Amino acid sequence: MISTLMGTDLFRDLSRFLVGTIALVLIAQSAATAQGICDRTSQVRDKLLEITGVSECGDVTSTHLAAVTELNLTATGINALQEGDFSGLTNLNELELSENSLTTLPKEIFSGLTNLEYLWLDNNSTLTTLPLGIFSGLTSLKWLELYDNSLTSLPVGIFSGLSSLTDLTLTDNSLTSLPEDIFSGLTNLTDLSLGGNSLSALPEDIFSGLGKLDWLNLYDNSLTSLPEEIFSGLSKLRILYLFKNSLTSLPEDLFSGLGNLKQLSLYDNDLTQLPATVFSGLDALEVLLLNGNRFNNLPSGIFDDVLDTLGSNTSGNGLSVDSSLKATLSFASTAQTASEGTAVQVSATLSRALPVAVRAPFTIGGSASNEDYEELSPAADSGLLFLAGETSKEI
Repeated sequence: MISTLMGTDLFRDLSRFLVGTIALVLIAQSAATAQGICDRTSQVRDKLLEITGVSECGDVTSTHLAAVTELNLTATGINALQEGDFSGLTNLNELELSENSLTTLPKEIFSGLTNLEYLWLDNNSTLTTLPLGIFSGLTSLKWLELYDNSLTSLPVGIFSGLSSLTDLTLTDNSLTSLPEDIFSGLTNLTDLSLGGNSLSALPEDIFSGLGKLDWLNLYDNSLTSLPEEIFSGLSKLRILYLFKNSLTSLPEDLFSGLGNLKQLSLYDNDLTQLPATVFSGLDALEVLLLNGNRFNNLPSGIFDDVLDTLGSNTSGNGLSVDSSLKATLSFASTAQTASEGTAVQVSATLSRALPVAVRAPFTIGGSASNEDYEELSPAADSGLLFLAGETSKEI
């Protein structure tokens, strides 16, 4: 009887202990769910409250955070962010941090954002550095906008692991040089913009492995020369901007293999001459801009490989050169008197030899009837054909 009572009391005590333990577990689980965001940077906290519709920062749960797919913090006056500001945003797809006053970023600021595809960090004029590893783990990232900042250098490996990246914009920073392997592994990159920096030279293999590159912007830097093989392997490249640099010459095979190139902009450089075959093989070229250089002449036949396609895109400018490379057409005599049935010969002269064949249409007028002009050679509608290097033709 005594042992039975003792057993009953023990059972009741054990039951109360188990109930208490279960209650503690439930409370702990509830607390983990309602983690709160009160300690986050104020602009981040307020925007998350707005998106989730929760009134109190302490009531935001992991479920609320996981439902956020877009976070726009553009022009919200942020001058610093802290690690954990974006914690729990496991399904975030777009993050905009443009037009703020960021000077640097915590290394782990984007940790856990494995579904992030679009990241805007542009127009932070005080952002001068990026810590190595800041983009680690962003395996889904497709767009990375870093333009209009004040970046002076980039750590080797800063873009490592961004195998999904297709668009990288670094325009209008203060970059003076780039590591040779800076873009290594970006095998899906199609658009790369490096314009508006202070780059004076580029490593020969800097674009190695970027076989899908479609658009490459190198304008408005301080480049004086380019390695001959720098564009090797970029067979899908369609647009190449090299204007507003300080290029003085180009290697003969610089554009070799760029059979899909449609637009090549080389204006406003310091080029004085070009190799005769520098444009050979550019079978798809529609726009070639060479104005604003220092050419006195160009090799005969330099445009022969691209004449069939230049200007075929009506939205482009075709071939653009300075007036110093153009020629005027003049006639030895504008008026002649001849008896009926007498053949008349008129000399047409170009003011200078051109490196490319040109056809110049002309018209004939006079007191004779139209029938008297029917046997013109060449015919007026065919025009005068001057082959490369020729300066004189007869009508």
